[in-house]
Amino acid sequence: MPRYDYKCSACEETLVLNHLSDEVEKDCSLCGETGSLAKLLSSFTTTRDIAGKKQRVGDITEQFIKDARKDLQQQKESE
Repeated sequence: MPRYDYKCSACEETLVLNHLSDEVEKDCSLCGETGSLAKLLSSFTTTRDIAGKKQRVGDITEQFIKDARKDLQQQKESE
């Protein structure tokens, strides 16, 4: 069964839940708040070998996002 990460807007805690993809969790099991959960974007857990160094695909994606944010910030500052 797939794992999904959720964050509660009420208690700010992150939960990892297992359920089918067509099911949607909305209520926080930690604080009891209803309708407070938002599904988070999760990284991949597969690995690949790049130049003899194993990297998780999620790490590569995370680095790409960081670089893109840095580029956008630099563009905003130069305007």
